[in-house]
Amino acid sequence: GLAVKAVGITVESAKEAYEQVTANGGVGVLPPTEVVGADGVKTTIAEFKMFDDVVLRFIEPCEAPFLPSYTKLDSPPLTYGLTRIDHIVSNVPKLLDQVNYMMRATGWHEFAEFTAEDVGTVDSGLNSMVLANNDEMILLPVNEPTRRT
Repeated sequence: GLAVKAVGITVESAKEAYEQVTANGGVGVLPPTEVVGADGVKTTIAEFKMFDDVVLRFIEPCEAPFLPSYTKLDSPPLTYGLTRIDHIVSNVPKLLDQVNYMMRATGWHEFAEFTAEDVGTVDSGLNSMVLANNDEMILLPVNEPTRRT
């Protein structure tokens, strides 16, 4: 089915972020790599495994509108006032294994926790732990399905 394969976050140094997560047990997928567009604009990206085939992508800011070779189009401003990430959900088979891996690799902390009693029906539900970065501008809920709650 359709799913997100990469969650990108802007960081000052993709190299430092990658080195930190891999030193803390994160599984590296793409070491720091310079991306150069046809326009000569450069940036560095790096990735580590979040779960399954989904990666967290570290992206350094660049001079282009988004990434090298992206071109700004004349159009009305496309903004909805978003200033932070608040809800990129991961559904995993083993909640604690995933949460412990992500917290160890990134240094993020538990922001909230919900159980099947909070989010469940007679037939199904979920356990959820929400991870946050230090300034809590990024929230990543991690869910584990439950049955017969």
